[in-house]
Amino acid sequence: MTKRWFRADIEGLRGLAMILVLLAHAGFGFAEGGYVGLDVFFVISGFLITTLILRELDRTGRISLAQFYARRIRRLLPAAAVVLIAIVFGSLILFSPVRNEVVSGDVLASVGYFVNWRLADQSVDYFAQGFEGSPVQHFWSLAVEEQFYILWPLVIVAIAFVVAKLGGRHRTLLGGFILFAGAASLAYSISFTQESPGQAYFSTLTRAWELGLGCLLAVFTLPKLGPRAAGALTVGGVAAIVGSFVTLNESTPFPGALALFPVLGAGAVVVAGVGSVSSLPQRALASRPLCYVGRISYCWYLWHWPALIFAGAIWGSLTPVQGALVIAASWVPAELTHRFVEVPLRHAKAISVRPRRAVGVLVAGSGATAVCALALAVAQPTIPLAPEDGVDGATALASTTEVQDSAEAVRPQVESAFEDRTKLVDDGCFVKLGVVENDECVYGDKDSKTTVVLFGDSHGEQYFPAVERIAERQGWRLVALTKSFCSPAEVEQAHPTKSGRFTECPQWRENTIERILDREKPRMVIVGGSKQIDPLVGGTPADEETGREAMVDGWAETLEELRSGGARVALLTDLPQSPIDIPDCVSENRDDLESCTFPEPDDALEVERRAVERVEGAELVDTVSSVCADRTCRAVIGDAITYRDRGHITATFSATLAPAIGEQLPRLD
Repeated sequence: MTKRWFRADIEGLRGLAMILVLLAHAGFGFAEGGYVGLDVFFVISGFLITTLILRELDRTGRISLAQFYARRIRRLLPAAAVVLIAIVFGSLILFSPVRNEVVSGDVLASVGYFVNWRLADQSVDYFAQGFEGSPVQHFWSLAVEEQFYILWPLVIVAIAFVVAKLGGRHRTLLGGFILFAGAASLAYSISFTQESPGQAYFSTLTRAWELGLGCLLAVFTLPKLGPRAAGALTVGGVAAIVGSFVTLNESTPFPGALALFPVLGAGAVVVAGVGSVSSLPQRALASRPLCYVGRISYCWYLWHWPALIFAGAIWGSLTPVQGALVIAASWVPAELTHRFVEVPLRHAKAISVRPRRAVGVLVAGSGATAVCALALAVAQPTIPLAPEDGVDGATALASTTEVQDSAEAVRPQVESAFEDRTKLVDDGCFVKLGVVENDECVYGDKDSKTTVVLFGDSHGEQYFPAVERIAERQGWRLVALTKSFCSPAEVEQAHPTKSGRFTECPQWRENTIERILDREKPRMVIVGGSKQIDPLVGGTPADEETGREAMVDGWAETLEELRSGGARVALLTDLPQSPIDIPDCVSENRDDLESCTFPEPDDALEVERRAVERVEGAELVDTVSSVCADRTCRAVIGDAITYRDRGHITATFSATLAPAIGEQLPRLD
């Protein structure tokens, strides 16, 4: 925007939004809803960009796409490239090879402005637990805006072309388009946020209506309000934003309908400032401190998040005060980047008079960043992949219980350990959120008269490779009935991604047990599940002791019900949660694997043992001793990486558990 059209209240609103984001990212408990600041940014972006384009169209009768894109490149790319390259070098120094592989992909996705889709894909992956935050995670909102900047001018040009050919007013047609597309986006946002809040949060489609509201305010002529009305509207708008900030939290499904409050609040402030900034609330919003924060908000936003991530890598988890100090320190590179990179290139005459030169800035900045990102991946040391027949895994404990202290080669490779899952995932036999029934999912000898069922959540599903090997050796018909997040134990669970009860778990559990008893009629049911769930007692979260008792009661009830059909029942123990990312640690400590071990908790078998003792005919299968021999949980056993994330073992290691599990299962002779 030119100085003539500069609005100090919007600059101050941007500063307020930035402060909310910074408070949230610092980690203050009262500021968990600070993510609403990004919704304010979206409204402002939609309003300012559309105002800029339409004024050019009204003034000249045309839109120079070359000039528009050149301005966006000069405004956004240089500072982003500087920060991304700094992130690459910081990651090279501070992160492990495995983590740098991820960062490399994230940086490349940020260069292409599609990192929000990459994060959306990761957010719905149930197994993506235990991963540290990416230093470029905050680029998701910039990606949404950049996608808008690319497509929106083309839409306006297309509508202007239609009006020129068929007649009419381009603002009327444009307003109609925004209303239709915005309504569709809002409806989708409300629906998809309920279905998959993690994915919805990063989606461009769930955020388009927020940008659209800003666009709509720019399309239609807004009334000029008197000081009293403008002040009241400003106060109301800021109250809606700040009210959302203090009432929403990390567990609130967002954006959805709740995003209406900060979005409409931002829109109210925009409307209030049409004409002049004359009321006291408007002058407060346009104050020098808020305007300063708004002015450097882009660069400060770019720098503050990687500063937090790198500080965490150096000092561990940060307290809110420490987080605030790190963010304050990130102001220094933000101010330097704003002053010596963003502003000079934004106003460089050599580029502004010839828009084509902006292409050179784009190629140079994006190219240099992409090269650095690729170099980061290439520069990482790797551990060779051990041959499949050369990995002993858990069977190595038969000859020694000593901790393997080094490895010439491992399996799976550390870079791909996270992806080393069971075939149930690819076969669609590990059902996810929203699904309450399993498909056929039959393995082993499908014609056998001896049916065995594997029943569990992901902590039961992880044992499938071992159970499948046993089934193939014994000639069993194996049926796998597994679902993410849902424990087979008869407990009430909190929803894993939003507030309230997880109502689909009881329905899935009832359907599955009914299928086992009435249809499958197995000789044996092998059950496994996580202890890392949040049991509810009376609809409220239970404390540790009450939750443990609820799990014991829940397991006993499930085992009794399964035994009622006459089948033998075996309960697989859940493995201890790893306090570290095992593949990440192994990648850094190939010659010192003992540093990647952790002690077995004293109560590792308590819940399952107590439940089995209460059910006649049920038996306990101890898997913990095969991972935590001599009370030490290992990162690598027999050249096999044990954990693929902090809660699940690799499919490779799971397969090697077949002898240990097979020896403990009830005999079906």
